Amino acid sequence: MTQKTTPGVTWEGLVHLFLEKFEIPSRVDISQIHQRLDRVENLIYQSQPEAFSRPSEAFSRPSEAFSRPPEALHGSPAAVKMTGRIGEKKSVIASDVVLNVIAEQAKGADFKTIKAATDYNDKKLRNIIFRLDKIGKIKRVKRGIYKKA
Repeated sequence: MTQKTTPGVTWEGLVHLFLEKFEIPSRVDISQIHQRLDRVENLIYQSQPEAFSRPSEAFSRPSEAFSRPPEALHGSPAAVKMTGRIGEKKSVIASDVVLNVIAEQAKGADFKTIKAATDYNDKKLRNIIFRLDKIGKIKRVKRGIYKKA
């Protein structure tokens, strides 16, 4: 007598059951929602084109965040170099900071001096010094003492 086997549960069927049970939208559902939204937006733009051609009052008023001084947004003025526009800051490259500290020392800067001036951890500072030496921007006078090339 042969036994009739029932098909096992597949991952695809299990995932499909899970999505239906908890009403989780699939990619197809989300793409259909996007298409509907696009159609609604196009209908709104076509019915009222003058409403979207001029800037609204909400965007013409300065926001509260930009009326504060830059120090309130990004810290102390000494730590932040501003580009001229409120809310933006110029990025400071760590290699340039280390190079400037080394350049300030006429006889050369030792590791402790550089570390005290930059407040970088040992690993970061060693990597920066290695890269600066490799590209030729600094010279190693002797072990632990560096001079600008």
